[in-house]
Amino acid sequence: MRRIHGDRQIGQVVVLDNIIFKEDDPLSEYEQPQMFIIVRVDKVENRPYVIKDNSGRKTTAEKWYLCDADEWVKSQREKAEKRREEEEIILTDLKSKLDILTSILTKQGYKIVTEKQAEEIGLA
Repeated sequence: MRRIHGDRQIGQVVVLDNIIFKEDDPLSEYEQPQMFIIVRVDKVENRPYVIKDNSGRKTTAEKWYLCDADEWVKSQREKAEKRREEEEIILTDLKSKLDILTSILTKQGYKIVTEKQAEEIGLA
């Protein structure tokens, strides 16, 4: 995920995600992902972004800790879609292998039954 770069706008929603902090860092208290609003930018400070959480508490952050919320949401959707596609490929492959196994067992004289059928005839 690309972190924010350049000048950011006061009022911009940003996300803190996938960052590991030392225990004494104020941002270590937040579960991630966590959304904030930029409320002030101090270009001369070491941590120039003053951010506010949803409870109104303010803290500071460096730009490489934060992602633009819209980009972050888009990235999360893309990752979820990719996972769904990968799962569909795996499922299709498993179904194909099951069909082959069923065919082999049937040709060898085995009877394939569903779980419900097995219960009905007392095999389960």
